[in-house]
Amino acid sequence: MNKKKYRVLLVLCLAGLQIASAQKLPSTTLWRITGNGLQKPSYLFGTMHLTDERIFNIGDSVYKAIEKTDGFATEIDPEQFTPFVIDATKKSAMEAIRLKDMMQKSEFKKYGKILAKKLGKHEDELTAADVLHAKNKWIEESYSNGKMQTFLDVYLLDIARRQGKWTGGVEDLEDQENLLDMVDESDILQLAVNDNEEETAATNKAASFLIKSYIDNNLDAIDSISYSADSAYTDALLVKRNKKMAMRMDSLSKERSMVFAVGAAHLPGDKGLIALLKEKGFSVEPVFSSKKIKPAEYKVAEVERPWYDINDEAGAYTVQMPGKAGTLTMFAVMNMKMYFDVFKSTIYMTAALQTPYTQKMADSVFDNLVTYYFNTNHYSTGKPVSINDVPGREFISTKDRYARGYLLYKDGMMYMAIAVSMKKDTSGAAPINRFLHSFTIHKTGGGAGIYNYVNNIKAYKIDVPGQPKPANDVLNEKETAGINSDLNISTDPATGAYYFFGANEAAKGYFITNDSTTLQSIYITQKQKFENVIKDTMYVKNGCRVLEIGGFMKSTPLMLDARYIFRGNRWYALVALYDSVRGKENAEQFLHSFQTLGYANKEWKTASPDDNEFTTWSPAGFEYIERPGDGDTTFLYESFDSTRADDFEVIVQKFDNYYWQENDAAFWKEVIDKYKESQQGDSVLYEKPVTNGNVKGYEFALQEPGSHNIKRVRKLLNGRKLFSLITVQDAAEIYNDNNNRFFEDFRFNTVQPSDDMFVSKAGVLLNDIASADSATKASARHFLNEAPFTKTDLPLLHKAVLKTYLESGAEDDYDYTRQHIKHTLINFKDSTSYSFAKAQYNAADDTTKTVLLDIMGSFKTREHFDDIKAMLLNNPPHVTPSYTFINSLLDTLQITADIFPSLQPLIKDTAFAPVIVRVASRLLDSGFIDKTFLENYKQDILQVAGRQYQHIKSDSDDYDITVYASLNLLGKMNNPEANAMLQQFSRLENTYPQLEAVAKLLQNKQPVDAGVLKALAADKSQRVELYDTLKAYKKESLFPAQYLSQKSFAESLVYVEAGDDDYPDTLVYLSAKVVDFKGKKARFYFYKVGFGEDEDAANYLGCAGPFSLNEKDVTVKKAGADVYYEEEYDAEAMDELTSALIAQMEEWYEADEK
Repeated sequence: MNKKKYRVLLVLCLAGLQIASAQKLPSTTLWRITGNGLQKPSYLFGTMHLTDERIFNIGDSVYKAIEKTDGFATEIDPEQFTPFVIDATKKSAMEAIRLKDMMQKSEFKKYGKILAKKLGKHEDELTAADVLHAKNKWIEESYSNGKMQTFLDVYLLDIARRQGKWTGGVEDLEDQENLLDMVDESDILQLAVNDNEEETAATNKAASFLIKSYIDNNLDAIDSISYSADSAYTDALLVKRNKKMAMRMDSLSKERSMVFAVGAAHLPGDKGLIALLKEKGFSVEPVFSSKKIKPAEYKVAEVERPWYDINDEAGAYTVQMPGKAGTLTMFAVMNMKMYFDVFKSTIYMTAALQTPYTQKMADSVFDNLVTYYFNTNHYSTGKPVSINDVPGREFISTKDRYARGYLLYKDGMMYMAIAVSMKKDTSGAAPINRFLHSFTIHKTGGGAGIYNYVNNIKAYKIDVPGQPKPANDVLNEKETAGINSDLNISTDPATGAYYFFGANEAAKGYFITNDSTTLQSIYITQKQKFENVIKDTMYVKNGCRVLEIGGFMKSTPLMLDARYIFRGNRWYALVALYDSVRGKENAEQFLHSFQTLGYANKEWKTASPDDNEFTTWSPAGFEYIERPGDGDTTFLYESFDSTRADDFEVIVQKFDNYYWQENDAAFWKEVIDKYKESQQGDSVLYEKPVTNGNVKGYEFALQEPGSHNIKRVRKLLNGRKLFSLITVQDAAEIYNDNNNRFFEDFRFNTVQPSDDMFVSKAGVLLNDIASADSATKASARHFLNEAPFTKTDLPLLHKAVLKTYLESGAEDDYDYTRQHIKHTLINFKDSTSYSFAKAQYNAADDTTKTVLLDIMGSFKTREHFDDIKAMLLNNPPHVTPSYTFINSLLDTLQITADIFPSLQPLIKDTAFAPVIVRVASRLLDSGFIDKTFLENYKQDILQVAGRQYQHIKSDSDDYDITVYASLNLLGKMNNPEANAMLQQFSRLENTYPQLEAVAKLLQNKQPVDAGVLKALAADKSQRVELYDTLKAYKKESLFPAQYLSQKSFAESLVYVEAGDDDYPDTLVYLSAKVVDFKGKKARFYFYKVGFGEDEDAANYLGCAGPFSLNEKDVTVKKAGADVYYEEEYDAEAMDELTSALIAQMEEWYEADEK
């Protein structure tokens, strides 16, 4: 159930009826306000914002109150309605949010088509505005169907106006402007699932009850409806506004006697206006009427309202409107004059727009306008008209509302004069007729000449035809995060062409580390706008990288010529949009006139942050910023040069209390290596030691591949803090005097010793990782990976490896601490560790024994392995040794083969049997032992395999690689018992050991169940591997025919390629295409590869190939697969994604060939 707004009427109708008979307030909507210093009484009247004639039969006491008082106020002063409408119109046009972007993907997939059918639009085009319109449809219909021309409160205000009263409002425009704009996912889902007819019936019933409650003067019933919505909305709709209204009523009633007409829901309740005014010291008493008066029965002299002359700023037209018009400016090129006549419920709109359009293009635009306003599909259906030799057409519609207007065009100028009444009848026809007949088109002068635009702050100049205007409302905030943009537009009066230009730059806290990458991103975005590209080039001019791109646009038959010029952390954008027949020459003049200027002078000075940590030369003061998520370990100070958009950062890293390095050289090596590694392959231009005062450090410069910009970094150690001075700038500027001084003048105001950084914390660390205090243990363990242990720490490490540690409990966390210490000891390769492990082995518990075996096994000599053999025979652990120990045996097969005959009997030990099986399999494959082992221990091998089979059968996902060794031994045994066991493995649900068992059966020329082969072929992860296996044994004829196709193999290849970490959740076939690949035609199969579900779902384009053009040729030897992860899948960008994916495949294909 949606608890917001007027929709609440649908669910609260009965609740209102139940309490209607138990009123607490008198039956009246008019209340007298006296006391608290008032000389004359004022009045509070509850209204409804509807045009239903039933609510206009009001009591005689209301009219008397108006006559006796000096002023009348509604919620909003009618003079503010026009700005309200202008703001709403602009929001609707500029901020239409697609439902596709608002909803969870699963919900949109489920309800998108239903909503599209209900709202009459394609699902991808649905916006929040469409839902809002449907949601408030009952209000609009009530307004349109009501017989009165305007709301009740405005009707009464007009009566007061005609009597010469002061009129105004008790709220400001912003108090109400967002109340009907609240749309969330619950509104969308409710619209999707509700039955239209049932919903309409419920809405009508609820509205009827609300109107009846009002006619009955039942404020309690109205109160119950209003306060049954959710608390957040009720607070916005009533409570907050009531407080402000009460304050305004207090002040206005002390200036003059007033009638305040506000929505009836604002009156009752302990937070309503009656209670709030009483709290302010007023006496508020009910006023009753002796009779009700119909509107026609109350006579008041008509006072004609003044009409105003409206002039277009550019002088293109004049017109008259029955009020002061506002201006709606959109995209910097259109200034629409608008006035909303709240008394007649009519909106008036006029505009004149210079365009690069031909008549045909203009007709297409007009087609959309007449569809929206006049319920006709074609501009050509209008009645021909001409105003001052400008031809056009007139339209009239009376279908849903009364609308009439002119649409005209000549020489690129488009004119519009439209009036729309919210009423279906023609009661507003007379003023609309006067409005249209006053619309006069004027001939404007020629071109304004060339305007030399100079921007010294952004350091550029350009010639444009006339003074430009700001056009920042064109920008998409989501697309420009981290970038500040300043866009302007100039319109060419000779051709109608639009010239956009401006500067884009890194915002404070950001760098453009690679101008080439940014330019490529711009190129990809812009290229998608073209039907065909005519100009496409990149070059370097005056040290700046430049992109030029141009061609015919997809969305409109116009030429777009663009140029982007990069300069450090700023780039300039120039875009000309014009008709190719008449605008090319002027467009080229515009583009070629651009010049960069010298940077504005910026006064640098010596500065320190507020905490006085350091002092250096900088373009501005330093701002302290904490790094999100890093707590107090990392923070930065930032200074910004606004003239160049250059950021200067001082990043501070506070080292962990456990941190140490062996010496100063080791510290700097680690710091520099880590930083360079984090820069992902950037070229290091130089690396040098530096000194700032008495503090030593290092400076280096890095450059990303293809970039003109250079990152300059200086690192200095003060106490236990590492300071990193960073800026990124154009190569021509990075070493200028100011930048040099930023780095070289840097001084710490207090120099702290760093000696403690070079004192080992090994003892404290190894003690704390065993602490009973969880916080201490977690902190110590966090640093364990970073600890720079040396051989001097071996005695401490030996002692620590014998301990058991209480870990966090996660499966992948098991025995982590001890395993890490063990590997640290192994990596030192110090013989004292072997001696220590050997001495401790016999007394150790089973788990510790396996750790000590790992250490001893890392010393791969015959002497050491003989020791290990003796210990295993005399005192084997009762748990299976780790892979570390097994791998030590497999790494030195010759030595292992010498001791293996003595170890063979351990196959009878359940814990040690897996070790013997793995080692025996490798030794047999490598020829170090013969099949005598198989004969001597065939029953033991069958028992090991049998245990593994039962384990996998009970849990198909739980198996280890030892099972492959067992299957290998069974295959080599090749006797009835072994083959029978292989048959059992071939029927397992886990396809990995299942396929291996099939391979061994084929090797032994044993039959394989057709159902097993079908199950393996159905598994996308095994399909191609099964085919290759059958082909290797010349049994490809056994491959199930239903999966024997290029498409099936392509599906398998994509599935396996996408499953590096986890296999995709969905794999949807899209198409097969013949494409040019490495100079040859080949067939590729394309799939939508999906990961995750609902709001976490992400889809990418995948493909497999190259396959033969002959679809019956299923050879997969040369075929591979790849997934394009750079961008998510978008059906509308399929061509671009396909090209990028094929190019990516060609790169790795080429690498594989080499």
